[in-house]
Amino acid sequence: MAAPPPRLGNLAFASIDAGAVHVCGLHHDGAIYCWGSNAADQLNAPVGTSWTQIAAGAGHTCALDVSGRAACWGDNSFGQSAPPQLSRFSTLSAGELHTCGLGPPSVKSRDFPPCAGL
Repeated sequence: MAAPPPRLGNLAFASIDAGAVHVCGLHHDGAIYCWGSNAADQLNAPVGTSWTQIAAGAGHTCALDVSGRAACWGDNSFGQSAPPQLSRFSTLSAGELHTCGLGPPSVKSRDFPPCAGL
């Protein structure tokens, strides 16, 4: 899994993130390409949207679109593929069985960042 499969050619990625058994790369045009194990459908990134960030967990993946909305896919056995409860985010982070996000700077919170999953 160290390198993208040959089907992706020589794509240049703006960023990548690795889960337990999969990797996703964010292309400069906003498309997401994933490779590795697809046991929980964690490679099936939504298409037709321009993404700005990806976050890979153990068996799930989340991404932010250009408006800051989150989408997640893959293993949801602990709720980790349900985006945290905010309408918009500035960043996401995916752990083994959870996903957390921070709202945009205009959203002030004195609580812990919203998370989903364990």
